[in-house]
Amino acid sequence: MLHVRLILLLTLAATGCQMFQRKHEVKTVTPKLSTDISREDLVAYLNAQSEGLRSWRCNDTVVEANIPKMPDQRLKGTFHCAWPSHFRLDASNVIGIHANLGSNDDICWAYMQPGESVVMTWKHEDAYLLQYIPDGIPRLEPEWLLTILGIQPLDPERYQLTSAPEGSRELWLAAIETAPDGSSLRRVIKVDPISGVAREHALYDSNRNLVLRAQLKDHKNCGHYRLPHTVMIDFPANKTRLTMRFTGIQPDCELSENLWQPPHSPQIQYMDVGEIIRREMPGVAQNHVTPKFNTPADSQFHGFADPETGAASAEERLDDDPFFDDELPAAKGTPVIPAGDERFYSDDEPVPVPEFDRPAPPKKRSLFSNPFRRNR
Repeated sequence: MLHVRLILLLTLAATGCQMFQRKHEVKTVTPKLSTDISREDLVAYLNAQSEGLRSWRCNDTVVEANIPKMPDQRLKGTFHCAWPSHFRLDASNVIGIHANLGSNDDICWAYMQPGESVVMTWKHEDAYLLQYIPDGIPRLEPEWLLTILGIQPLDPERYQLTSAPEGSRELWLAAIETAPDGSSLRRVIKVDPISGVAREHALYDSNRNLVLRAQLKDHKNCGHYRLPHTVMIDFPANKTRLTMRFTGIQPDCELSENLWQPPHSPQIQYMDVGEIIRREMPGVAQNHVTPKFNTPADSQFHGFADPETGAASAEERLDDDPFFDDELPAAKGTPVIPAGDERFYSDDEPVPVPEFDRPAPPKKRSLFSNPFRRNR
């Protein structure tokens, strides 16, 4: 017996070092995107992930809602979307909560139960008036949502490639546009070069305050398209967060035109938010400016002027904009998840380690599944 034990000890001593190295070996991957990629190539790469997609539906949609003065809610239902700006979410739960939200070419609507049987509607150009409603209604721009969901492609003329904060591995696409009140808004799309997908779409005001944020997770192939299957949307002004989880997305499906109409019933009343606010608050629209993206020829951006046109190039305007000098602030109470953080990856997306990075720490239990749940 002593002889056998001695042989085992010698064998372990001879192989122990190699076994230890294999246990802690970290596989590296080559990033799908180079940090030297051009703006045009980056936009084309992102658009190619859903090129030609014009509609999809998901009959297994879960919505988690965190709304002030209300218990957290979890609803299940369906989600439909179609080019250019059509979507419809219809979800409910066992305790009688029902939500129907949607958009067509002319209006958006919101219908919630229990409560008064009223469908609130507003024209797209009146969306800015939602801020005047007591407690407010989260403003979800259909075009922005459809861009996130792969239906609306990015316009390369709107965005410029700008530097991410020091230490970040992300690629940033940034655009400056005019808000309804005439101020400037900054849109930022944060792309993970390792996986080659957009992980965040964010909107900031001229004071660097976060207005709207969508964090994207669980990118999976649906046919020849690659789409996010978890979308977390944060509305800081309303202290509201919505998390949508999609299972079994069906792309390129035929959708009925009836989907793009608000609920109808003899018991349901309809309220045009824009008309009511203009009637009750005359003058609120006097300083209204039609929202628009500022093009590279627009001289509103400060920067170095073009010798021929007198306008600064978009790259110079964004580079000269102090807004992008430092890390942008996060919404209060919103977990900040750095690029490459393991919580961004689904079970079928193992946490990769880029060749230019240090080995990743051991993977811990994911915190992403329910980051917004309140302690009770």
